Amino acid sequence: MRLPTRSLDTQAYPVDQQIPVWRAYNAPLVEFSTLDDDTPGLNALVNIWQSQDLLIVDLKCQRVDKRRYAVSFRPSQEEYLILRYGRSGRMVGRIGDEPSDFEPGDVHLFDIRHPFQAISDGVDQISIYLPYEDVGYDPMHDPSHLVFRAGSSTNLLIKSAVEVIHGQLPETPVKDASALITGVCGMLKGILASGRVPEGSQDAHEKLRARSIRKFILENLTDPDMNADRLIKKFGASRATVYRAFAEEGGIARYILDQRLERAKWDLMTGDGKRGLVRATAERYGFQDTGNFNRAFKRKFGAAPRDFMGSVITGGSGKSIDKPAEHEAAPSLLRLSNLLTP
Repeated sequence: MRLPTRSLDTQAYPVDQQIPVWRAYNAPLVEFSTLDDDTPGLNALVNIWQSQDLLIVDLKCQRVDKRRYAVSFRPSQEEYLILRYGRSGRMVGRIGDEPSDFEPGDVHLFDIRHPFQAISDGVDQISIYLPYEDVGYDPMHDPSHLVFRAGSSTNLLIKSAVEVIHGQLPETPVKDASALITGVCGMLKGILASGRVPEGSQDAHEKLRARSIRKFILENLTDPDMNADRLIKKFGASRATVYRAFAEEGGIARYILDQRLERAKWDLMTGDGKRGLVRATAERYGFQDTGNFNRAFKRKFGAAPRDFMGSVITGGSGKSIDKPAEHEAAPSLLRLSNLLTP
């Protein structure tokens, strides 16, 4: 007996029904919307395997005209960590308040309790939904999002494990599947544990405070008075402590600037594309001089702000997308898997 499987191939439906079918299919958990226009046609193929509380999702999705689409995951109350490995295609988005670009070959681990938004022009990716307890994830002490870039040793280790589980699990008898899953979960548990410091230690205290400072910055990027002095006063930390927490990012001022530019990029990509959007965005993030904003933006992203209006990379007209309501929780993943029908 093999693992239970759910599948959907939109090409089995008439072209004018493909996008509506895909929207309905994703509706319990994900909001799917086209950008630029509603040109019919969507090549989407998804296969989902379930083993006890673990879900493996193999997704290929691209609009027929290769134009962009947007996805917004509703924050869930389930205790799941998502492992996502992108084989091809690019997604630009946000997990909670943090910017996150999904590049081919990257491996991401993120907490499903945080809202996720992204824009893409097509992806081929594998996602594994892992219960907290299976990988030893502690949301109070572990980061809500980890990225292992393509080519790093940890990336290669996880990618190999994902390819093994994806290649073998669908054909593995149910009675043998648990051993394969236990091995992969054990590896991830070790990776998470290796990044922790002993609870109660000075290092643990500073790490927790640094995370709190980052969260506060991301929640207040439009505050023109956001600077080192405000953070020192807010968190009762010394100047040396605050500076040390952001040494790897080039300093506190650099971190704030980079995060403002990242947020500005997202606002431009998802905005309405109307005249004055660049200036309004610049002012929102503390740039009184649009010229200074344009130069800082181009230094960071290699293109002018106007080139990102309504686009994953460059070009296209904008169409705004809405963030799911914070109170609107997603359904149970296990109930979701039973809703998916061929």
